[in-house]
Amino acid sequence: MLAAVLLTCFNRKEKTLSCLESIYAQSNKEGFTLKVYLVDDGSTDGTSEAVKKNFPQVNVIKGDGTLFWNGGMRVAFSKAMENEHDYYLWLNDDTFIYPDSLKILIETSKSIKLKKELWILGLCIHQILISLSRMLTAFPRQIG
Repeated sequence: MLAAVLLTCFNRKEKTLSCLESIYAQSNKEGFTLKVYLVDDGSTDGTSEAVKKNFPQVNVIKGDGTLFWNGGMRVAFSKAMENEHDYYLWLNDDTFIYPDSLKILIETSKSIKLKKELWILGLCIHQILISLSRMLTAFPRQIG
């Protein structure tokens, strides 16, 4: 099972590196592989270089500074669509995901097993109420 993780960044080197650390710290990765697509939309703070040095497996795509988040995510998604992935996860570059987040999302998706349905899964974790705040929501949308 292949999961694509999509990110866009601009001059937020430390936040982007922290986000990537949390992505690659996922527990129980048996059964799925992560492929990360990061659009660096013209950063001048060394973000691309730091990512390539610390996470050489990340697909860094250069932007010209005019993409912003929406355009960068479109470019990342287009690049990811060139390969066949089972899951696509869109994240902000300042996102921290808990070590079992992707495992929970994938297990939930597998448990749904509805044919011809597109399920959008969201994982919401609030740091203050960790013990109470792990929630999954699923919103089906019929594919025509």
